[in-house]
Amino acid sequence: MTRSVVHIVHGFHIGGLEKLIVNCINKMGSHYQHTIISLTSASDDIAKQLNYPVKVIALDKPPGNSARLYPLLYKHLRTLNPDIVQTYNLATIEYQCIAALARIPIRIHAEHGRDTYDPFGKVKKYRYLRKICAPFIHHIVAVSDDLYQWLAHDVGIPENKLILIRNGINTEHFQPAASSRPSDENVTAFPHTFTFGHVARLQSVKNQQLLILAYQSACEQSPTFAEDTQLVLVGDGDQRAALEQLATQSTSGAQIHFAGSQTDMREQYARFDALCCLLSQKAFH
Repeated sequence: MTRSVVHIVHGFHIGGLEKLIVNCINKMGSHYQHTIISLTSASDDIAKQLNYPVKVIALDKPPGNSARLYPLLYKHLRTLNPDIVQTYNLATIEYQCIAALARIPIRIHAEHGRDTYDPFGKVKKYRYLRKICAPFIHHIVAVSDDLYQWLAHDVGIPENKLILIRNGINTEHFQPAASSRPSDENVTAFPHTFTFGHVARLQSVKNQQLLILAYQSACEQSPTFAEDTQLVLVGDGDQRAALEQLATQSTSGAQIHFAGSQTDMREQYARFDALCCLLSQKAFH
C-alpha cells in the first residue's frame, strides 16, 4: 500500500534543510507518494535531485502574514488527502492547525534549528506559538540534544511527544578524496594553496561576515599566509552581494572566492583542507 506524505516548507530552494528532505524522499522508496508545498517559492535546481515523481506546489506567500494562505492550504490538503503532513521549523508550525482541521491522520513537525530573529530561543512569543500548536501535532522531532532539551524544558513540550533524531554524516558517501582536488570554473586553481572552505546559505544567521573578517585579519598579519591560502564560500543567499563587497574591501591580498550554489557537495568538500562553520546556533550538539 502506498502512503502519501505532504511536506510543508517555507521555501524550497538549494539549502541544507531542503537537501535533507530530498534525501529522505529518495531513501523512502516507491511505497510513499510525496508532495511538497512551499509557502513562498520553489526552485527547479533542488527539485531535479528527487529520484521519484514529486509534485511541488508554490503558494507565493508575500512577506509577513497572509490570511489567504489558510483557506488555500486547507483546500490543497483536502484535495490531496494525505496520510501524513510534516512541517519544518517555526515558519510552518502554525499550519499544523490547518492540517488538523483537514483531518490529516498523522501530523509531524521537525525542528532543525533556530532562526536569525530568535537564535537562542529566548523570544517568548515564539515559544508560546510552538506550545499552542503542539496539541495539534502527534510527534515533534528535534535533530540535536540541545534542541530536544530546549523544547522539553524551555518551551514545555511533553516529552512523550518529542522524538530525538540526531543530525549525522553519511561517512560512506563523504570520504577523503583519493586524488587531487577537482577544479571548478568558479574557483581559481592554486596547486599548492591551502583551502579553507565554508558551505551554507549566505544569510546573516550563518555569520559569514565574521569568517571573512577573521580570514582577512590573518592575511593582514602574514603576507605568506595570504599567498599560500584561499577561502572558498559555497552557497548563495540574500547576503551574497554584501559579502562580496566586504571581501574586496581589504588590502591584505586575501584570496576569497564565491562558488555559488552547487549540487555535488562531495566534490566541493573534497576541495577543502579545512572546513569553517561559524554561526549563531546550529543543531550539531
